[in-house]
Amino acid sequence: MVLKTKAPRVPEPAAKVARVPLYEKVLTTLREEITARRYDQAGILPSESALIERFGVSRITVRRALDELARAGLVERNRGRITRVVPSLPPTVIDLSTELETTLARSAGLVIRVLGFKWIKPAAEIAETLGVGPAEKVLWITRLRSRGDQPIVHTSVHLPRPLGQLVDAESLGHRQLVDLLRAQGKVAASAEQVLSAAPCPPELAECLALAPGEPVFRLERVLFDARRKPMLRLVSSFRWDCMGYRMSLRQDSLQTATHVDPHDDTMLQAEHAD
Repeated sequence: MVLKTKAPRVPEPAAKVARVPLYEKVLTTLREEITARRYDQAGILPSESALIERFGVSRITVRRALDELARAGLVERNRGRITRVVPSLPPTVIDLSTELETTLARSAGLVIRVLGFKWIKPAAEIAETLGVGPAEKVLWITRLRSRGDQPIVHTSVHLPRPLGQLVDAESLGHRQLVDLLRAQGKVAASAEQVLSAAPCPPELAECLALAPGEPVFRLERVLFDARRKPMLRLVSSFRWDCMGYRMSLRQDSLQTATHVDPHDDTMLQAEHAD
């Protein structure tokens, strides 16, 4: 009689844990230290050799991390391999009670570059916002404002045909859109806007010198004329380190409203007058 024995059970291999690339660990640490202004006094990062010893990684890994920091506009590298921290620019302070473009025009040293100027069939959301039919074309303008080599804000504007026909790409390279419309007698009487934090979309990452998913301040504004007819829809995406905002509050006249996700029971929805 032959006894059958079960073969010992071989344990299944543990699930592989996704490993973070070494250069990303170096990159994240240095970026956090730069943001915290740790290197402001000296103005330079430690040498490659010092970073190799500190993190226990190869020279290739350190150089890749430093190259990513340079690509993001946080440091500058020269032939002598000295890595200098780029001085942080003062944030562009936006007064939310005024026209956005007027505020940006007053910011010293901002240069405008027109990235796109074309007529398109709008997405359903944009068509509804502007009060146009889904088959009607609207003008889509995209621009980038920078100070020196530092990108500050990307703007995307959609205008219905009657207003889009009043502007041209050449003028938008050196004049504000609201000024061009005002010169044609088109003046906004009111606006609605939403300011939020959002991850940088992949299509904007390169022009803002950010990694996809890094935070941006997103300002969406819709302008209306005196008859409450939509004039334009503006979406501005600011680098997280280049924007601040200011609001002026008056107890006797200002009403504020806070709207939150109705499905989020951790927050309250309130409307009040200060």
